Amino acid sequence: MLLVKEEEAARILKEEVATLRAWRRAGVGPSFYIIAKRVCRYDVAKLKEFQKQETGPEAQRAGNP
Repeated sequence: MLLVKEEEAARILKEEVATLRAWRRAGVGPSFYIIAKRVCRYDVAKLKEFQKQETGPEAQRAGNP
C-alpha cells in the first residue's frame, strides 16, 4: 500500500485539493485514511480505482463526465 498526501492525490485525479476536502466532508469520493486525527492520506491503488469508476463507460452512460 502506497499512501500519498492530499496534494499528490489531487494531482493524480486532476482535481483541486479543495475538491478532495469537499468530497471528504460530503462522504463521497475516493477512500482515505486519517492518521493522528489531522493527517489525511490516500492509497494510490484506491485513487486509480476511483478514477477508473468515474471515467469508465458506465459513468459516461449515466451522464457523468
